[in-house]
Amino acid sequence: MKVLDRSARVLVTLTATLVLLQGCEKSQPTANAPEPAPVSAVEVRLNPYGPLVIVTAVSEFDLTPRGYVQAFLLRDGQRLTLDDPADAAGSSATIAGKHVHDFAFDLNRPAISAVTGKLGALGKRIDVTGHSASSGLDETLSVEVYDGYPSGHRERTGTPYQRKSR
Repeated sequence: MKVLDRSARVLVTLTATLVLLQGCEKSQPTANAPEPAPVSAVEVRLNPYGPLVIVTAVSEFDLTPRGYVQAFLLRDGQRLTLDDPADAAGSSATIAGKHVHDFAFDLNRPAISAVTGKLGALGKRIDVTGHSASSGLDETLSVEVYDGYPSGHRERTGTPYQRKSR
């Protein structure tokens, strides 16, 4: 009986050792967790009674309802600019010799998306639509601001002017 007890003890000891060793093994990660996608630091602020403001780490851009983009450098807590828009129209067209400069842009419903240009992967594209009451033309104004180039890039897209069918 002593032989059986001794064999049983050895068997129990070996089993316990195997179980402990199995639990001490380092588990291999099955899959690396994907890194979160980087997010643009460009911020767009909507103001119901004022300009649409695009903010970067070093600059701000005010887009007025008339389509004028006023640029500011942020330094020592101040907004510095050389622009003086007064009542400047930012957008105009000449149609059959007639100057059209009465575009009014809807700044309360901008289309904001990620940039897709060649200047970088991070940034925001802001599209606002405008309308000229005198000509019936519609326009889309697009502003792209890249995190790597915080001074901004402004462009007009596609066919900027379209006559609405009446």
